[in-house]
Amino acid sequence: MSEISERLQDLLNKKRYIPAHLAKESGVDESVISRILKHNCIPQRKNLNKLANFLQIDPEWLRRGVILEEVLEEHKPSLNYLSPASFVLDGVEYKRLTDAEKVDVLLAQNNRLMGMLEKQISSVNILVKNIDSGATIKNV
Repeated sequence: MSEISERLQDLLNKKRYIPAHLAKESGVDESVISRILKHNCIPQRKNLNKLANFLQIDPEWLRRGVILEEVLEEHKPSLNYLSPASFVLDGVEYKRLTDAEKVDVLLAQNNRLMGMLEKQISSVNILVKNIDSGATIKNV
């Protein structure tokens, strides 16, 4: 029996549900639940989510035997940008900024990007005018 099927069977036993009730209430076909319990299939994520939602458990626990907080802890280095003490933008870390300072940094970044976009649009407009006028375009 797979770990998923073991966890699901344990939950069914603890909550005193039968597969037919679980199928009806969760929206997962009874044959799918039966195959999960018999370890005859790897359940699709959408079905695991439906089962977890009805059983009021974390889908990651049902799938991997861990809760979401443990999954986030595994990936903590990649989530450093969420730290309230720092703010990362374009690979630059700004430490200990107030919310107002963060807004200022984002506005400055937005203005920089808008300037770049305006230059690109201007270049495209010049190119279109040259094409429309029949001018030859030299590749420089």
